[in-house]
Amino acid sequence: MLIPSIEELAAAFPGVAGIAAQNLATGETVAVNADTSFPTASMIKVQVLFELIRACARGQAQMWERLTLRTEDKTLGSGLLVDFDAGANLTLRDLAVMMMSISDNTATNILIDRLGKGAINQACRDAGMTATELHNKIDFAKIRESNDNLAVT
Repeated sequence: MLIPSIEELAAAFPGVAGIAAQNLATGETVAVNADTSFPTASMIKVQVLFELIRACARGQAQMWERLTLRTEDKTLGSGLLVDFDAGANLTLRDLAVMMMSISDNTATNILIDRLGKGAINQACRDAGMTATELHNKIDFAKIRESNDNLAVT
């Protein structure tokens, strides 16, 4: 049976594992530490993209809308925009592609600023992810204090 083997793997994991899965054909589910809160790290970028698509569908944003990269937008970690010159003119689509394809942290922060933390959190709630919460933009000083300072789920 599938459930014991997943539970055994989770028990043998040296950290704390969180697993939730459902067999879509049979409806069979497995949950290990399902009520435990975990930091999302870059997984929150999926919810940022989800809210961008929702904002475009509502007419509150357009993928061809352009934003100008500012020096203060740049953040460390993965991505290329940190190395672009300030003044680069990027579409929301450009930012979304960079955020999802190379996990660009600067693109993510610009999109969080444009969409709003509240709207992204509402998108999570509307999708049924009631325990998922974006706390801050990507800020490594805050993340060093606690991995939960970016987002949790």
